Amino acid sequence: MTRIAALMALLLQTLRPAAAVAPLAAHDDAGTAGTASMTGVVVRAGTGEPIAGAQVVAAPDGRDGGWLLSRLSDTAPPSFLPQATTDGQGRFLIADLKAGAYLVVAQRSGFARPPYGAGSPDRPGVRITVAPKQAVQNVVVQLVPGGVISGRVANEKGEPVAGMTVLIQRSGYGADGRKTLTSVAESRTNNNGVYRAYWITPGRYYALAEPLRSDPAAIAEAGYLPTYYPGVSDESAAAAIDVAPGAEIGAINFTVTRQRVFRVRGQLPPSETPLHADLIWLVSKNHVPDGGHREGEISNGRFEIGNVPPGSYWVRASFCDVPLFDGEVDVIDADVENVALSSHRGFTVSGRIRREGIPLPSRQDARLRVTLEPRSPLDESLNDRRPATIEPDGSLHFSDVLPGDYRLRADPMPQDTFIKSARFGGGDVLNGSAIIGPTASLDVVLSTRGGQIEGTIVDQRGRPMANVTAVLLPSSAANRTPGRVLTVASDQEGRFVLQPVPPGDYKLFAWADLQPYGFYDLDFVRRYESRGTTVRIAENSRQHLRLTVLD
Repeated sequence: MTRIAALMALLLQTLRPAAAVAPLAAHDDAGTAGTASMTGVVVRAGTGEPIAGAQVVAAPDGRDGGWLLSRLSDTAPPSFLPQATTDGQGRFLIADLKAGAYLVVAQRSGFARPPYGAGSPDRPGVRITVAPKQAVQNVVVQLVPGGVISGRVANEKGEPVAGMTVLIQRSGYGADGRKTLTSVAESRTNNNGVYRAYWITPGRYYALAEPLRSDPAAIAEAGYLPTYYPGVSDESAAAAIDVAPGAEIGAINFTVTRQRVFRVRGQLPPSETPLHADLIWLVSKNHVPDGGHREGEISNGRFEIGNVPPGSYWVRASFCDVPLFDGEVDVIDADVENVALSSHRGFTVSGRIRREGIPLPSRQDARLRVTLEPRSPLDESLNDRRPATIEPDGSLHFSDVLPGDYRLRADPMPQDTFIKSARFGGGDVLNGSAIIGPTASLDVVLSTRGGQIEGTIVDQRGRPMANVTAVLLPSSAANRTPGRVLTVASDQEGRFVLQPVPPGDYKLFAWADLQPYGFYDLDFVRRYESRGTTVRIAENSRQHLRLTVLD
């Protein structure tokens, strides 16, 4: 046995659960803070070779992986985060930790940076809960060699385009249930038109040349079209790029074409409120790769929006997030002058929120926020998410609502409470309902009579599996919408608890490798529908299940 293999064998033999994946814990008081520690080793995935000089960072308070990774630079992590650097044997010690929940990430040049325990790209990491004076040991962080995607961007004449931003994107679903492409890395072309995106976690990606995010501004003014590799404008026709650990994928080249761009100008009408518009922008009525957003400038009541390609647009002027004026414009083959906007006149939606017939106690539910969220990506782009004013007696009032299709959300909910129903007229606003005019019939009912599902997630051999997400889907596909789907990750012993569960019929799943919100992919779930565990939940019921992971 080699020295490296012996080291890994010893670590794995002595490995103890670092901590259970517990609900996010706040720091203890100052008297018990700063007394814990964490030790472990950083190794190369697959070989177990120790990695020296890796920076290990612990984000406190259970911060999510996206928050932490967004704050890690290519050089050094922020100094306010607990951290350490591995020695020649890959070992690290983070001392003086406060009690609480932590997410751990190691970074080293040439390696991807998934959180500790993530297991695969886009998976959340395992949160390590640290008690006062606890010495957490044997935290083994495995790093995967990152991949590289590189290529060249040229214009129609074959000339290099310098300063063009290239986005590396991954396909998936958002928390709102919509399929989307999310940018995970970006690079900017040099004077030869060459770009290079690096430290990419292995997986499948798409590449987009994005003029609006580029520098200099002359690129946007030149009218270059957003272009997916291998040279298409429609994301559905984009070619996938598969990146293996440590692979360098070259020759991902773009030829970007130009189109004429124009200016849109107009005069703001007199404001009907004391507020004055300080932001003007337009949004394409059609789906385009860059979203079709263009911001402009306002001066002395006049506005101008530049770099607008041909198309149909909504125009919105606002003060901060308060919409003031709206309009529409069609851009064909010339600048558009004297665009007329009108005052933003929404209507009021009123109703009541109650708990099983009892008005909400203001003390317990003071933090509750109820919103109408647009189901249309266009409405979302126009910031038409409407928050409610909640009166002490449970009365609800949504102001400045525009006609559209909305879904009701309420959070943060008390831990024992769920939305039993949310209706107005005959429409179910939990799944989504059209609201076309003022109404006072919205009725939201909360309940504390939910059920509970607890259990253990195991592999095919019956061994507990940590950091695997249990997904509870309503049996009816029409109800598999945000707000009705429940998820929770298993702890170090494979245990999970789902609560409160609204009474009803469900299918329970656990996938070994599930992309975030991948359960919204109807085709994906359909392949496993017959293998899900059928569950019927009654009020105040409690069930214990043993769930075998699906691969």
